[in-house]
Amino acid sequence: TAFAGAVRSGSMPTHAGSAAQLLATGTHGTATITTAMPLGKTVGQVNPVADPATLNDPVWIFTVEVELAGEAPFPAVFGHRVPIDKLAVVAPGVKLAVAVNPADKNQEVAIDWTRSPIA
Repeated sequence: TAFAGAVRSGSMPTHAGSAAQLLATGTHGTATITTAMPLGKTVGQVNPVADPATLNDPVWIFTVEVELAGEAPFPAVFGHRVPIDKLAVVAPGVKLAVAVNPADKNQEVAIDWTRSPIA
């Protein structure tokens, strides 16, 4: 897709470096995966200064339907790392715990992997 090409080329930010910050400061909700596809790169290739523990994690492109309290569900598309031990649960229909930047809620979404997937 054009989006994947933009992320691969570096012209589309993946917010890899700010996921922890977004989880700390963003609006929390849930997101249901619509589509998810591997980007073909690791965190280390996209963001070499990321947490060393995450450098081998693959980066995926997610399309999700986000649900925040008091708001109508809305779509979001973003790149995000997937911990290797969570790869098996990444599939359409899976619900994730997320935090969203209200100023850029259709692209700036962080997945809380410690609380995902939600049963």
